[in-house]
Amino acid sequence: MGSDIPPELIHVNLEDSFLYGVLAEADDLTFIADFALFKSHALYQQHLADAARCWRKGKLIFKKVRNLKSKANGLAFTTQDLDGSVDFGMMWMTVVGGQYSFHTDFAEFTFECSAIEVVL
Repeated sequence: MGSDIPPELIHVNLEDSFLYGVLAEADDLTFIADFALFKSHALYQQHLADAARCWRKGKLIFKKVRNLKSKANGLAFTTQDLDGSVDFGMMWMTVVGGQYSFHTDFAEFTFECSAIEVVL
């Protein structure tokens, strides 16, 4: 994830999470996803005997976003999950000195923000 991992994301594996949507409203930038939780996460529940992670639907909200820039990486391809939901693929993030670079399979977002909220 990068050198400056926010404490809210230490027990979340973004790279194994699945993005369902991006919402920009007011000064906030929200990523809606099925988040992969490490076993060390307080909400982790093992569903299968061999599962390394569990997934929880939720939101990753960046508050009071500044200097937002986005760049398309191509078309947004979707896949349909076993439960019928449609996702936009994987995501990952780097953070260096307060500058966030949030990547998806179809776009890159760079910005600064005042706070992060994870809602699961």
